[in-house]
Amino acid sequence: MHWRSMKPSALRSSFLRAKAGSIPVMTALMLVPMIVISGGAIDLIAHERLRSVLQDGLDRGVLAAASLTQTRPPRETIESFLKAAVTKGSYALDVKADELSNAKRVEASATAVTDTAFLRLIGIDKLTVEAHAEAEEKRKNIEISLLLDMSGSMRFDKSGSYPGPSGAMRINYLRPAAKSFMDMVLADGAEDYTTVSIVPYAGQVSIGPVLFDALARNRRQHDRSSCFQFGRNDFTLGVPDFANLPQTQHFTQANHHDALKKAGEAQITEPWWCPDDPHDPRPGTTPDFVAGEGKDTDRTSVSFLSNDREYLKRQIDNYKLYDGTGTPIALKWGLLLLDPAIQPMLREAARYRALSEELDIDARFSNRPASFTDPDTMKFLVLMTDGAISSQRIPKDASKPVQYYNNGSLNTDLYSVGDAERFAAALCTAAKQKNVIVFTIGFDVNDTAAKQMSNCASGAERFYRVNALDIQDAFKSIATAIQKIKLIG
Repeated sequence: MHWRSMKPSALRSSFLRAKAGSIPVMTALMLVPMIVISGGAIDLIAHERLRSVLQDGLDRGVLAAASLTQTRPPRETIESFLKAAVTKGSYALDVKADELSNAKRVEASATAVTDTAFLRLIGIDKLTVEAHAEAEEKRKNIEISLLLDMSGSMRFDKSGSYPGPSGAMRINYLRPAAKSFMDMVLADGAEDYTTVSIVPYAGQVSIGPVLFDALARNRRQHDRSSCFQFGRNDFTLGVPDFANLPQTQHFTQANHHDALKKAGEAQITEPWWCPDDPHDPRPGTTPDFVAGEGKDTDRTSVSFLSNDREYLKRQIDNYKLYDGTGTPIALKWGLLLLDPAIQPMLREAARYRALSEELDIDARFSNRPASFTDPDTMKFLVLMTDGAISSQRIPKDASKPVQYYNNGSLNTDLYSVGDAERFAAALCTAAKQKNVIVFTIGFDVNDTAAKQMSNCASGAERFYRVNALDIQDAFKSIATAIQKIKLIG
């Protein structure tokens, strides 16, 4: 029976029962959807690949554009990354940049279009790809207190012998290492937001005659040196009552001048417990020397909140060595120069700035030390020593401000070694509690000193136990660590 003569119901039943030719028909009906689905997946993969490349190029370009050291315009910087990433087709780029003196924020959006090969079968000729990125680099203000041990043992070599002025003295290794540290932390550009205070110390810390007179309010007992004698209750966070603190007497303990001259060590080492003031910059005074001592350019005293790396390097070159290892006193001054509470006293001393280079603090840093809680400031304390902490010595006779030929037997302990160790540990703890990051360097130290320095540091990884050949690497590592902490802090 021909299908033309069949009733519709019979025709339908016949079609459903028929087996011949059904697969080709169904295949023909499904071919277009199958092409769209499988080919569309290829189009989507290409779309995702372009999106990934576009986003990666934009991310890297925005990060580079937001760098505070970037000199090219933000759009030009980002386009250079996108051109390297997107090698086919075109894109549209929108860039917004906001630059401040201490921060830079860049935001960018990019749009690209990719042609489809298979989705066009259902009317989708193009796919749009979008990417967005933003980055901000904010400059952290940096405050550093660098504490350098200038005790007499720094004239020795590793064996404990004096090798001569040009020999392998520890001080001859320290000077270039500390100066390289200055070059790194005060590199070009960094001086706009970084200040360094150097605290050279022996048995005591000299702050120089200018600041001493400002803080002591001209209550001097002698003009030979400028050290305050801290009491037992002063080794805490905060500013002591300087107007009522006694001046340290000018005396010797072990480094006797005649013996140093005989041994040929007087060129590098002075006999005094408190570093002396060989050149007095106060009005109406003239240099006052003991025969054979120093030059008027020598001063082993504190340098305050400076960003002048050449000045600081000259100071390091001019330091001489003295007697004793008053680490808790150095820590006290190092922490004071990170403490905002000292600001009024530095301002009080401002009238002396024209007379004293070490108090010539840049006007940009008049608000330093910043608050311990300032989110835009990071504070670091770096302590280098070559020996264990010593007791704090004073002459038995308090009525003699100056004792030139004290042989040590005329002295007594103001506080013992054990007390000094506890005071130092308390100050290290106080610094860390205020989020000051503490690095320590033990230079040819014994196990006792190594333990003291390790406990003081902000973690074992921030303590460096080094010898002469390693001290340069230690300072370089610390400077690098400070830069890394600044970027992620």
